[in-house]
Amino acid sequence: MQKITIFFLVFYSTTFSVQAQYKRRVLLEEFTQASCVPCAENNPVFNALLLSTASIVTPIKYQTPWPGSDPMYFQTAEDVNHRINYYNVPGVPDLLENGKRYPQAVAAYTQERINNAYNKTTPVTISLTHRLNAKFDSVFIEIAVKSESALTGDLRLHIAVTEANISFSAAPGSNGETSFYSVMRKMLPDANGIATGSFLAGEKKTYRLKWAVKNFYNLNQVETIAWLQHRQTKEVWQSARSQPNVLVPGGNFAKIILSSTSAQQLTCERSIAPMLILKNLGSEKMTHASILYTVDNKLANIFKWTGDLNTNASVTIQLPTINFETSGYHVIKFNVQETNQGVVINQVESGETMTVNAFFESVSPALTADFESDEFPLKGWGLKNERTGIGWSLFQKAGALGSSQSVLQNFYDLPFGRSVDLILPQAGFNTQSVWMLSFDHSYVQYEDLPNGIAPTNDRLRIDVSVNCGNTWATIFDKSGMSLRTAPAQTAIFQPESNQWEHNEVFLDAYKGQTQVLIRFRATSDYGNNLYLDNVQLQPDISSTDDENGIKKFSITPNPANDILHVTFALTQPAETIFQIYNTIGQLQTTTSASFSEEGNRHFALNISSLPSGNYWLLVRSGNNYLQKQFAIRQY
Repeated sequence: MQKITIFFLVFYSTTFSVQAQYKRRVLLEEFTQASCVPCAENNPVFNALLLSTASIVTPIKYQTPWPGSDPMYFQTAEDVNHRINYYNVPGVPDLLENGKRYPQAVAAYTQERINNAYNKTTPVTISLTHRLNAKFDSVFIEIAVKSESALTGDLRLHIAVTEANISFSAAPGSNGETSFYSVMRKMLPDANGIATGSFLAGEKKTYRLKWAVKNFYNLNQVETIAWLQHRQTKEVWQSARSQPNVLVPGGNFAKIILSSTSAQQLTCERSIAPMLILKNLGSEKMTHASILYTVDNKLANIFKWTGDLNTNASVTIQLPTINFETSGYHVIKFNVQETNQGVVINQVESGETMTVNAFFESVSPALTADFESDEFPLKGWGLKNERTGIGWSLFQKAGALGSSQSVLQNFYDLPFGRSVDLILPQAGFNTQSVWMLSFDHSYVQYEDLPNGIAPTNDRLRIDVSVNCGNTWATIFDKSGMSLRTAPAQTAIFQPESNQWEHNEVFLDAYKGQTQVLIRFRATSDYGNNLYLDNVQLQPDISSTDDENGIKKFSITPNPANDILHVTFALTQPAETIFQIYNTIGQLQTTTSASFSEEGNRHFALNISSLPSGNYWLLVRSGNNYLQKQFAIRQY
């Protein structure tokens, strides 16, 4: 986590007998997105209004995770998600005026409305200033909050660093917008704000903060805002704005480039020595550059490169070895801070991000993942997405079995034919007789028959590797109709509680393996949404003489070629399920039968459609399993 330094200075003054009232600047919080079409339709009018009322308005925009892709969201996800949940944002665009939701379209917001809100007086004043340091890598902020009247309750001072204007040469999302204003880049110290406590009449409290600036497209657009808000009622007592006030003497002089093979890596080693390409974008020869790189948002080092690089020329650099503290998913970010030509003011586009799945520890395979925490991916897990924002993500509005969260793969944003992976922690299987991977999924196909678009066939596979991803064996494979849990639809799919399906995958073929990787691989047919929840990897409780399940289990003939006869004894009436798997754990057939009486039972399984080979038969009654290996010889 990035270090934020905060200094608190509190001054107490005497209570005034006369309590002054002040104009209330209008805090306007808009939730928007670069792939939201209604946002693109509303924002031009709204942005023009914000520009014309800059003297009395405090604007802040949160780029959200839906409905599509937005790189600015992923740079600020933690803070954005907190504000989404705080206001229970139903969709985008969504506008709040001084903590209260505006009920109409954002473009319908008017100058008259702003004037009325501004003229509502308040006893609170906020003084706000900010500056960048000499190296232009940190912002220093000072805020003074004073109330002429006594204030009580859970008061929070929120401070945000925003980017006044972000301009892209090409739209970063799918709605065509290229210009974005007052975009939130960081809330300090976080989205919870600073608990100020109550104010006595006339009391002033002062706060000083420092933040290492990151993810700015232009350091000349650093802006800060602050507001005092009641946590429960959401009333905003006052806000302030400190607009961009420095000119950073720099430009876009250099760029880091990663090859496609180095941008995403899977390794079973604890360390990696990154290879990157440094390109000179300046008009002069580059003789030195400072490359800052972080690992999981922690400063790793500043690499000092020296050399002789002409304009538009590139050089390959190998950085010092990076050691990972934990096994699983890691993010390494590289940025060029400066060259001999000056400060590089575009922190985002001068840098690159490398993702590394480093599985150097084998853990007990038993796990339960319900995805109810805000951590994603989970500790020890791996992730291989198409790029930032395109692939597996945490979904915080629906889950299986009544839960509120799950994992989402949006196939509509994933290019056709491309695959993304969610990888379980590397496991070392012991000699338990049966291991079972279970999970819940929900999916619908995309269908737009009026426009001639037939249902899509997005695909979910589960693969297993025992050699650190060099080769994979598929043990689960469903797509289209076989994958879906509800009828096809054109609208963005969000599952109801009855639109989930439970799955179990047999893993006995891998017992005794010490380095087992299991991945969920989603492949796009440019369709709708897929959700995963309640992933469990557990040893099965099996017995050859169970008092409350199956016993005296046998199969004949062995080898078989047409019918497999199963003889067993039930200790109580129950539905019994018969599943046949091949030797790498792929489910071949599932058959069920209900038995109304206990005692010895016989069941004939038709196996004539299965090719010759070795198989496992799993017989399950309730929570009890038994399994035996057999062979099929087709003549």
